[in-house]
Amino acid sequence: EAGYRLEIDTALTAQANLRLQRSPAQSAGIPGFPCYRTVEETFDTLARIASQHPDLASLIDIGDSWEKAHSGGQRGYDLFVLVLSNKALPGPKPRFFLMAEHHARELVTAETATRFAEELVAQYGVDPEVTWLLDYDEVHILPMANPDGRKWAEEGQWWRKNTNETNGCTAFPSYGTDLNRNCGFLWGGIGSSDGACNELYRGPSPFSEPENQAIRDYVRSLFPDQRGPLNDDPAPVTATGLVISLHSYGQLVLFPWGWTPDAAPNQDGLRTLGGKFGFFNGYTVQPSNQLYPTSGTADDWAYGELGVATFTFELGNFFFESCSPFESQIHPANRLALRYAVKACRQPYLAPAGPDVVEPSVSPATAQAGTLIDLTAVADTTRSRGFTPPPPAQTIAAARYSLNAPSWIDGVQTRSLKPNDISFDSATERVRTLVDTTGWAPGRHTLFLEAQNAAGNWGVPTAVFIWIEPLTLSGSVGPDGFAIEWPSVSNAVYTVLRWDAVGEAPAVLGRNIPARPPTNSFTDAIVTGTRFYRVLIDP
Repeated sequence: EAGYRLEIDTALTAQANLRLQRSPAQSAGIPGFPCYRTVEETFDTLARIASQHPDLASLIDIGDSWEKAHSGGQRGYDLFVLVLSNKALPGPKPRFFLMAEHHARELVTAETATRFAEELVAQYGVDPEVTWLLDYDEVHILPMANPDGRKWAEEGQWWRKNTNETNGCTAFPSYGTDLNRNCGFLWGGIGSSDGACNELYRGPSPFSEPENQAIRDYVRSLFPDQRGPLNDDPAPVTATGLVISLHSYGQLVLFPWGWTPDAAPNQDGLRTLGGKFGFFNGYTVQPSNQLYPTSGTADDWAYGELGVATFTFELGNFFFESCSPFESQIHPANRLALRYAVKACRQPYLAPAGPDVVEPSVSPATAQAGTLIDLTAVADTTRSRGFTPPPPAQTIAAARYSLNAPSWIDGVQTRSLKPNDISFDSATERVRTLVDTTGWAPGRHTLFLEAQNAAGNWGVPTAVFIWIEPLTLSGSVGPDGFAIEWPSVSNAVYTVLRWDAVGEAPAVLGRNIPARPPTNSFTDAIVTGTRFYRVLIDP
């Protein structure tokens, strides 16, 4: 009578009725979804990362789930944040906060966040991009924001909310509070419900749920309030910090506002950064309200109260996304978007307006001090997707590099790169210079490359390693073991590597070892067989 037509989505219906079963060959993960770790397996991974990488990782208990808070600790879970940064380099540093599993049934989100953490620690010291990100930024990852609800999802329930059954609904599986309608900015408005059994139930009051209280307090500790009290007060373009909340599904990059169709006061900057994310993951970029109106969301709260740039990634096409598209499409595309997020977290409203630097190359990559190194790269202003019309491509105006620290660090000098075709006159330019390594200490060095467009915006850096030939080592057997000795350079910091077999990955015996001129030494245990040692000078 109203003109609506009812259609049954057979694929979603089948998925909703699916009974999760572990195959005979599956030894870990959610039954039927071996690519997704359970709550316990995720927490074990976080603990292992913190234990195996104490110089890079810390695991912080920021609060309790509803069940733990209301059972005297007999049930439920802690909320764990993994903090990643090179602890040897002092701060303060720009901060990126990544949250997942706010909604329990969105299985892909926690695994995406956890794998991102694993990638960062595994590639530190190997990948120049990851290395500089952890040297000069802090990454805070909360993979399980709603572990109580997630346990029901792991049994096949399409559970969205937390498991609070004290607010007037005790019907299974409808009880609980929607954590992403329970946050305190304009709580209680459109796109939420006061019906306790409704999927969008917002709770009895703002931040009534212990999970959100913990998230609120932790995010407030990370980011200063950078926005005025009025809804139309913008954060300054130099504001720092970035928050991403992972959800599923829809292949969307969403940014504030959700509570109103009016543009957020920083919409231009949010849209520009969203277009960078869209370049990597191919998602549509839009304000949250264009999907549907919402209030009490984490995005609107973090931006509305603190002015921090905030986004939601709606990953994939299903709540219970199968492993094949996750492994082949969702994870590969979004890991690159998350990397860019860490790059941009220092000035998220400003730096994404500048060009990206891609295809950095040095030749030779390993050389003796004094060698002229050929440095090339491409400066590109066209890397934005996800909305129509696309932003106009700007002309490249300049390119520069700095040695061993990004350009914004006090005392760092920059040197220019020149266009291969003589003049900067297009949206994409191949740039080049010769780098004189005279006087460089042996070991690894990092070049940070940036480009500027005609509007005066410098983009985020891209890094590349240059290796100056390693030190000459001497070894001797002593009473305490096998002693390695090398000439020491004042103010240097050393890393000692050992290979137990040719072709294997090296073991890091020591990192951030301070110089003790005229010679440094390191003693290793004596074992039968051949070992290979190398000492690097870290900048």
